[in-house]
Amino acid sequence: MLSLLLVLTPLSVCAQKQDSLQTEQKSALTDSVHRMTEVIVRSNQMLGSKFEARNRTGSAYYISPTEIVKFGYTDINRMLKSVPGVNVYEEDGYGLRPNISLRGTKAERSERITLMEDGVLAAPAPYAAPAAYYFPNAGRMYAIEVLKGSSQVQYGPFTTGGAINMVSTPIPSKFSLKANASYGSYNTLKSYFSVGNRFKYTGFIIEYLRYQSDGFRKDVPNERTGFKRNDIIAKFAAQTNNEEGLNHLFELKFGFANETSDETYLGLSEQDFALRPYYRYAGAQKDNLKTRHTQWVATYVIESLSND
Repeated sequence: MLSLLLVLTPLSVCAQKQDSLQTEQKSALTDSVHRMTEVIVRSNQMLGSKFEARNRTGSAYYISPTEIVKFGYTDINRMLKSVPGVNVYEEDGYGLRPNISLRGTKAERSERITLMEDGVLAAPAPYAAPAAYYFPNAGRMYAIEVLKGSSQVQYGPFTTGGAINMVSTPIPSKFSLKANASYGSYNTLKSYFSVGNRFKYTGFIIEYLRYQSDGFRKDVPNERTGFKRNDIIAKFAAQTNNEEGLNHLFELKFGFANETSDETYLGLSEQDFALRPYYRYAGAQKDNLKTRHTQWVATYVIESLSND
């Protein structure tokens, strides 16, 4: 009996060690599994979050909705000054027609970079005449995405500079009503209004932005240096909510913008600029720039819920 106990004791110890090793292995496997937050990839965005920007091949930067609300900028030049590798050159002081350079490209009218709104090229003729005489109003944007270098080659004709995608306000998940206004020097006024809601199968949002100023250049013969700009955006979406099979989403976006600004293409000589930088020659006193931009964008998405 004693010899039998001596034989069984080592076997019992070995079994206990094996069970302990299996428990440790299961624990290690359990510890290596991390629950990740949901990441939604949308067709109108290049990045979608700061996490995607950090892990994107190439150089990318994401200006989040929180940052846009925090600073409250309407001028795209001020927004982009915090982005590495981006140079901006002021023209009118309000960001109406920005001159943006990415990684040393030509900055004039941002014609050597790809400009987009919701993933759609914003310039009227991006391949033939890419000069951006129209630029989406940054004051109504939800987020700004910047890609630099070859990582943006899939988005437009320019492969050395980069791409800037301006993401408009999405349709809210529940009823939302927003209104704000600001008033400053030189009779500068910005007023914004939006209303939106989402139901079981449909949703909508309507935005209006008014931006105007008398201008800060007072050393001119007729003192006409101001501008007035209106932006209207409307979105409507319809979708199915099937638990299995296929889900369909259709979204229609309408945009209208007009602007009247007392601006000119005529500059100053170096001597005149050194004496009176805000001066305007007599031949440019009555120069006036008027723009009008209309857009229709339709998006259709099919989502498969099948696990096969």
